[in-house]
Amino acid sequence: MQLIERYTGAHRIEERKDGNYFRINSVEFALWLEANGLRNGSRQKRVPTWAFTLPTNLQLALLAGYLDGDGYARRSELVAKSANPELLSDMQVLETLSGIHTGLLRTQEVQCDFGGTVAPKCYVTHQVAFTGLNQLRRHLSHRLRSRLRPVE
Repeated sequence: MQLIERYTGAHRIEERKDGNYFRINSVEFALWLEANGLRNGSRQKRVPTWAFTLPTNLQLALLAGYLDGDGYARRSELVAKSANPELLSDMQVLETLSGIHTGLLRTQEVQCDFGGTVAPKCYVTHQVAFTGLNQLRRHLSHRLRSRLRPVE
């Protein structure tokens, strides 16, 4: 956070009281993120090409961060979800490079009726599951670690 404040100014950072979320109000920072391959919009996001050349521990940290935001734990595996199948394909490559076992990319159509308050809506979601998580566990948030089946 201090590094971001140094470059954008503390007045441009809004942090939620629980500390789990913050927003940076800076056009310059948004342009820097985009120039470094970090795009906005769920269907445009991809793993930046430079991430594939990172040391394994940083690749694992990147994967853990993604899973903490757009993933969940199920028994002894983690599942990443996205509206973008290309992003999940990139994640599969990164996981393979990091020594994590990856499953097949699955597509599912989901219908939500929102309790009858609005017209039902259908959307498509993509997901991929990962196992063999020993080296990834230490990078995961407490929330995800606590939901995984303990290592035997």
